[in-house]
Amino acid sequence: MSKLASSTADSKNQREEHNLMSLLQNGSWKELYRKAEELLVSGNNVDMDKACFFACLMLASLLKMGKLELARKWLNSWKEQYGWEDIPSDKMLTVSPLRTQYCLLAMEVAFRQSSETNVNSRLQPYFQLRSLIEEISQLEYSQSKVWLLFLDTLESCIISHLLEANRLEAVLELAKNNLERKVQDVSRQLAFFRLLLYIGDLEQASLFWSMLEPRVKEDSERHLHRGLLYASQSRIEDAIDEWEAAALFDQSYETILTNNIAVGYLLQERVFEAMEKMEHTFHKSPFHAWKEDLIKHICICYDMLLANAQERKSSIQN
Repeated sequence: MSKLASSTADSKNQREEHNLMSLLQNGSWKELYRKAEELLVSGNNVDMDKACFFACLMLASLLKMGKLELARKWLNSWKEQYGWEDIPSDKMLTVSPLRTQYCLLAMEVAFRQSSETNVNSRLQPYFQLRSLIEEISQLEYSQSKVWLLFLDTLESCIISHLLEANRLEAVLELAKNNLERKVQDVSRQLAFFRLLLYIGDLEQASLFWSMLEPRVKEDSERHLHRGLLYASQSRIEDAIDEWEAAALFDQSYETILTNNIAVGYLLQERVFEAMEKMEHTFHKSPFHAWKEDLIKHICICYDMLLANAQERKSSIQN
């Protein structure tokens, strides 16, 4: 290859890398998935490292969007086409960092499709992946800058899992570490916004959201987080409107948003509507532990309705 041709190819690769980094920074997961799929499927003479790199981008995007069935289909396809296994070996990191990254993402897809609720088991793949990327960033590796951006996304996922488990001290420590790094990634900023709401700092959360909202490109993410802010401000009806809009834009949000809406109805003492939403969530949710909680909540709704009916009956009789 001539020097001119080589220089042109390098320039094109740099532009590709810059575009992918921009998509990651903006949290444009649908576009990132589409671009990575295009480069993998239609790219000419894509070597194995490049193919694995694009596959990792696709998996990360699908995980972020909650499209687990599609992720599993791709994993099966790549296993058949390239012979890629989805369990990392002890020496794989030094031999092929990308293949290790791929395996850990595959493990996370498998976990998300399981019924595992233990927070330590839930966090393990994230911490493994974070350590891996920190090691990769020290190597002479062409894509190391891109993988560093995944650190911010991983921190966002870790925070979400910790919040679910109510481990607030760990969340605050994690947030402090990341603020010192001055992370600019949108996904990470959204996680910090949720943290501000969680600890009840509504003034800072409102100010932060006013700066962050114009940067949130995904309609579903914007409606979801605006709804969380409204709910924290006791604007329950507005919050419900936002969550219903978010569910329309992205079906992967439907189950959790339906649950949010049900809680909103309960706060407004609209018990019957809350019960209907919870029953809808019960039939949609694949998680057994969540279903057990929903059964308890639905029964509480029935008890509230019965108590209200009994009170009205007594009032009429008297």
